[in-house]
Amino acid sequence: MVCKMMNMHGMKDGCRVSLLFLLLLVSAIDVSGLTISQNMTTKVVTDDTFMVACHNNEGLPVTWRNSKGAVLGPKTRPEARQGSYGYSIIFKSPHQLEDTGNYTCSTPKEKRVFELFVTPALRFTDTATNQSAYEGEEFLLKCEVEGGTVSWAAEGGAIIEHTEKFKVIADGLVIRNVSRHDSQTFICKGVQQRTGMVLDRKIHFHVKHKPIHPSHPQRHMRQEVIYGYITGTVNLTCVAIANPPATFEWKVKDKKAKIGKIINESLEVSILQLHIYNKSAFGNYKCIAKNKLGSYEENFTLKEGVKPVSPSNIEMKESATKSAIFEIVGPNRTLEMDLDTLGFSVQFRKIDEEEWQQRDFNITKNNLYTLDNLEPDTEYELQAATRNAAGLSDYLPSSRWKTSGAESARLSMALLYSVGVVVVLNFLASW
Repeated sequence: MVCKMMNMHGMKDGCRVSLLFLLLLVSAIDVSGLTISQNMTTKVVTDDTFMVACHNNEGLPVTWRNSKGAVLGPKTRPEARQGSYGYSIIFKSPHQLEDTGNYTCSTPKEKRVFELFVTPALRFTDTATNQSAYEGEEFLLKCEVEGGTVSWAAEGGAIIEHTEKFKVIADGLVIRNVSRHDSQTFICKGVQQRTGMVLDRKIHFHVKHKPIHPSHPQRHMRQEVIYGYITGTVNLTCVAIANPPATFEWKVKDKKAKIGKIINESLEVSILQLHIYNKSAFGNYKCIAKNKLGSYEENFTLKEGVKPVSPSNIEMKESATKSAIFEIVGPNRTLEMDLDTLGFSVQFRKIDEEEWQQRDFNITKNNLYTLDNLEPDTEYELQAATRNAAGLSDYLPSSRWKTSGAESARLSMALLYSVGVVVVLNFLASW
């Protein structure tokens, strides 16, 4: 660019504008001789060794300084070394929180800054996988995370946030007015925002409570009438859920005695099995379930009933490959019957087997009952007994039947398909 001579007042306006444009253009172009391999990174306390290189294209001396302005060298942390790739600082594993800061690479003319963030390794501390509370109290479900923040979810995945029931705080989840329904598995999530790392910890929450009946939790005791008959057997079933599990005790007429066979079917179910030899067996029985938090009672009144009469008829109505439909007709009502028929107990087995399988059915209006999960092309025998509140009748003598074969069923379908094709072709021909 050529500028004319200056007049007494200085440059001409056109030349002044051109020089200003040239200065702006030069300032927009990075003509620096100093380059750095990276400007920023994030590391955790336990991580790999890495370096940051700084190179000067003009041959000027390069210096690295830490956040406090101290010059770095071969014996400092981090180390500073000269190499073919430039003058570098080297961070060796394991990284320390104190390494966080700005590191400046400079020459007498300019400088570049590298920023390092070191965060603690994400981990759970003081977090037990099994935690317990008492019903009715406010409880802190503890979950502490080092190196991140905490969020909560139910085991099914639903996010837990602040509600009247829950409050999320830094070191756990506050559960207000704890109830036995809160017994579940919670998911504590540790999240490290800067690194994106996420850790999950399952916490199994157990609520301790006194024994209760699962269907009647508000009752302290319950009354039930049971019927039986002389020479028959009856089961008195006592159910109570508790944490810690309840111990069961049986009494007859408010006295503890050996009164029958006690079957502890599970931690929640105790059965008193009575064989009724005479009328002295009828009367009142009591089951007491208790733990250190309280107790629950079930009272049974065993009354004399009448043994039901066997069914009047059994007839197989339809048999398939894996099922069969039977008609079972109940007994004709007699004057001795003081209890209604509730249903039937059916026993069946393969002809070549000794043990019976049992199915219980409630009474139906059409007297039809279906047995399923049978085997194809197999011969079975079946017998049925009437069931009322006092127990079971004698079983009606067995009848035999055979399920359809799988091959014959496939053949029937193929035959049906063939007939269908013929019908369609005849229809098309006539049309």
